[in-house]
Amino acid sequence: MGSPTQGVEKQLAGGIFGNGPSLKKNSDTYYSGLVGVFSELFPDFGRFADAPRTPQEKSVVRGHLDEAFIYLRTDQERASAKMDELVRLLRTSSPEKPGQPVPPNSSTAGDPPSTGMERPPTLAGWNNPVGHYLQDRFNAAMSHDGLDVAVELREPDEEREAAVDESYRVLAGCLPEIGPSTAAMVDGIALFRGKPHSAYITGTPVVVYVNEDWITDALHGADSLLHETLHQKLVDFGLTRRMLRSGYLDADSSRAPVPWGGTGRTFSADRTLAAYHVYVHLTLLHCAALQHGDALGLPHSDDEVEARTAVRWARARYLGSRFDDPAMDRELDVDGRALVSWLWRANEELGTLALPSGRILATYDQAHGG
Repeated sequence: MGSPTQGVEKQLAGGIFGNGPSLKKNSDTYYSGLVGVFSELFPDFGRFADAPRTPQEKSVVRGHLDEAFIYLRTDQERASAKMDELVRLLRTSSPEKPGQPVPPNSSTAGDPPSTGMERPPTLAGWNNPVGHYLQDRFNAAMSHDGLDVAVELREPDEEREAAVDESYRVLAGCLPEIGPSTAAMVDGIALFRGKPHSAYITGTPVVVYVNEDWITDALHGADSLLHETLHQKLVDFGLTRRMLRSGYLDADSSRAPVPWGGTGRTFSADRTLAAYHVYVHLTLLHCAALQHGDALGLPHSDDEVEARTAVRWARARYLGSRFDDPAMDRELDVDGRALVSWLWRANEELGTLALPSGRILATYDQAHGG
């Protein structure tokens, strides 16, 4: 291949948009303050505020605080109802604590590069009210997105645990600066059985969901882990930055046509920005897989990985170009526009890479698929 991808990785791993540890620290500080505020406003919740929590409980707490904080400004009754629901869930999470993490399997061949960051644990212990709540939110989110699916959260067996380890090893091996720090944005990985490959659900933050069969292919698994944890990274960035215009509502947003995934599909500005952010990074992952696949023991042919890279690059470029539309641009605020420009520079640099076939990546600009 052409020039290495380290320069683009360094760009995407740094600065206000890319520095994962800094974003994680800001997020932890923000939610520590929010817990304090809600503990004073809702004393029943305050009794649980300092209790040790499993990753699933952390997800439920943070998701409820996010929603209750929005209601607090406009509808005190709905905010109270949301906090009452949270207290009921926390009370019923004993005696069997949900979400006991499964220790990473040490039997997989090769270890990720030493980063000082362990991969998020694979989660277990779903047969309890907190686990049922998370599964219900997952199914509701998929139905809201127009998909007729039903998922089942699964207990990880030894084989699937090893597959998660291998996927993380590939992610860290391909992107040693971005992979581990982005994965560290979440508290746990939930395996499921169902149609989707993977998911991030806004209402159940700091947990990502990956199909238990999909992850048995390490490159697919690395792609899904990066994809979903990038959503968490962008959410955390948006806590303290002006991403979308004041008063933005997804339902009222200008929309971008999306020429893949079904006829007539469109994305709001928020979803377009999130997908753009993901696809630039997934392009980088696959460029690195082309360069380091043999060393990492990936079984995929260069032709297969090149085709996957082309789709991701073309989708990233397409999504970024949607913000050339003045109507879409008006949905952004100052930090959202800066993010679009930052991602565009990285993706255009990746577009100059020479691929194993001899083609330049940018020549695949129409490869986004149908």
